Amino acid sequence: MEITEKDVESHMPRILVLANYGNFLILWSRFELIVEVALMRELGLKPLQNSVVFASIPFEAKLCILQSLLTLDDKDSTGANLLADARQAAERNGFIHSVISEDEPFTRFKFVRREVKRNYTVSAKEIDFEAMDAHLAGFTTPFEAVEAHFGVSVPEIEAYTQEIESHPRAPAPRAKPRREARSSSGPSKRKSLPKGGRP
Repeated sequence: MEITEKDVESHMPRILVLANYGNFLILWSRFELIVEVALMRELGLKPLQNSVVFASIPFEAKLCILQSLLTLDDKDSTGANLLADARQAAERNGFIHSVISEDEPFTRFKFVRREVKRNYTVSAKEIDFEAMDAHLAGFTTPFEAVEAHFGVSVPEIEAYTQEIESHPRAPAPRAKPRREARSSSGPSKRKSLPKGGRP
């Protein structure tokens, strides 16, 4: 299928929303890595050890652990507050775990969020390019404050991820050999009972 310039122009609002949505996800991923690197520093772990410890831990738990370490003896309450500000500005769950639908002209998306706490609640937010752009900018500012405060550079994040990626991958599980079905035409090994039904 050939995509013409007219096709691109007609879908440009949708493309711009998705582009900023992708930029938001990338920035959030960087935020998660900053939290992991900060935990590695606090706990004095090596990159691979840190990855093993925190790989299966949900982000909220990792963030709470880091904030608790930072506020012990009032070590870095400012850093803990900056982390909380960035998390709140991101509203990550509302964008990651929502049911997403589009309107007919494909110029905006609807994010429907469901929560089950004490009660079941449903909320919806319509996002077009301007709204997604504003949300990205609203998260970028506190993210950059966190980045500057903790001094986690891009090369440091890249070194951390490369250390993780260099670890040997587990071999793929071997397929179990298929058991051949017994032929119904073959001789049966089951002993027949004598007359009377008793062995």
